[in-house]
Amino acid sequence: MPCSRCNRPRRWVTVNRIAVNNTVEFPEGYLDIVAGGVPELTGPSVGQKRVDRCLHTHRFRLVITCIETGVQNGLVMIASQGLTRRFGDLVAVDRLTLQVPAGAICVLMGPNGAGKSTTLKMLTGMLLPSSGTASVCGLDIIRESKAVKQRIGVLPENLGLFDELTVYEHLCLTGDVYGLGADVVQAKIDQFLEVLDFAKARNTLARNCSHGTRKKTAFAMALLPTPNVLFLDEPFEAIDPESSRVMQQLIAGAARMGATVLLTSHVFSTVERIGHQFVVLRSGTIALNASREELTKPLEDIYFSVTDSMKTNDFTWHGPERF
Repeated sequence: MPCSRCNRPRRWVTVNRIAVNNTVEFPEGYLDIVAGGVPELTGPSVGQKRVDRCLHTHRFRLVITCIETGVQNGLVMIASQGLTRRFGDLVAVDRLTLQVPAGAICVLMGPNGAGKSTTLKMLTGMLLPSSGTASVCGLDIIRESKAVKQRIGVLPENLGLFDELTVYEHLCLTGDVYGLGADVVQAKIDQFLEVLDFAKARNTLARNCSHGTRKKTAFAMALLPTPNVLFLDEPFEAIDPESSRVMQQLIAGAARMGATVLLTSHVFSTVERIGHQFVVLRSGTIALNASREELTKPLEDIYFSVTDSMKTNDFTWHGPERF
């Protein structure tokens, strides 16, 4: 039934973990629906709700119809079916079938060369798969690649920075690419520079920055447009402990606000704390895919039990084995 005021169709919104129709959650239970131009609405802050009128410029009531939220409501934001990538005779990713639900932080782990970065490159459109299919935000990564890129933020393996641009120029460029307003971009830049503690590098060329500062720049670029899905390749590598903690808080906060996160990392204590889903790759295939609740022992122990750990028993010259 259409809206009684503007005759437009009524719409559904989902809050608390899932950013459908740009809906976000506030602690007091007030909702700010940016797409509809409605500054504030009262009502419970969880569940799927039906609007009394519509999501346009006037106020409306929210009616609870479902209390399922977050990773439990079945909405899949990242999906692959038989995703494969070959480099000549080398099969880097072998028939990968994976689903990551909305609002989840999925951690992709595995030995060097297991296919983690290759998987991220395919899902973000930087590398074409040899076979198989995949979707992000319900969009095909090949047929609808432009639409996918408009909805994602990426911290790539090589960071993707330009040597002759400063830290500040990189962040401004990101805002321009995503079509964000200048005031919004400036406010976000100031926040990132402060909380990640690299304001002193604001006007430093990328080629003159430390690896840690370059990583912080690329990380801020990924989060700046508030994307629906985040792809982060080793975000905590080369980062100082204090900044790493801030990054963890930002990633967890993004997930609470509805973003879906797929990241690679081997910092077990960190990812075990913030992750919801854990996937271990071995030789391009999935050796483990488990939720946090399904972990029966420490993540590090599980990891080594499903990967082919290297043995040092033959290294008699290095002393007795200590682990």
